[in-house]
Amino acid sequence: MAQINKNKLIRRIDSELSKIKSGDIYEFISKSELYPDINAHIIKHLTRKRKMSGICIALGNSCKDMAKCWMEKKIDTKKLFLITGGKTQKKSSNCISLGAKKSLTELSFAITNACKNNNHDFIFLDSDSTMLIHKNSSTATNFLNYLVNKVKNIDNLSMIMSRKTANLRDRLLIRILYQTGCTPKEASLIKLTDIDVKGSVLNLK
Repeated sequence: MAQINKNKLIRRIDSELSKIKSGDIYEFISKSELYPDINAHIIKHLTRKRKMSGICIALGNSCKDMAKCWMEKKIDTKKLFLITGGKTQKKSSNCISLGAKKSLTELSFAITNACKNNNHDFIFLDSDSTMLIHKNSSTATNFLNYLVNKVKNIDNLSMIMSRKTANLRDRLLIRILYQTGCTPKEASLIKLTDIDVKGSVLNLK
């Protein structure tokens, strides 16, 4: 029964991945026990079926461990640029390890450099390991705003976020930043009284 449910989930993910267009942002949420396999399947689908290349961000792993994991899943790592954590800072032709400097600012610099130096079609964000490195809501909001603008301003770039649990705050922030074009400061000041659900209006201050 569990295998049937997993196969059904994989088919649904494939259906969604086939619709991905540049400039779009997608979020996939999966149970903890399925999380590694779902992430690998997403990457395999994008690189093999869609013939895409991309930036993969997972600060909970080292470059070596992440590359080994992808290769075991028969994923073409030549189509990927990896941004990882690890214990020490390292840089190679297809990987940057931030080491101890796992701040969202350092990560932003790494993404910017990766986008400059290579032609990428997507950014894959393991958001459970990435967003946990900084719990300050203001910093997290600025980082999400940076990602949204990166996707909007670079041709043929889309973003895929994968997480184990639904983070409603981050999901709402991304939607507001993407659809309204407001600043992180404006987004952080939004109160429930600023939202007119019936009229579908959001008042920004």
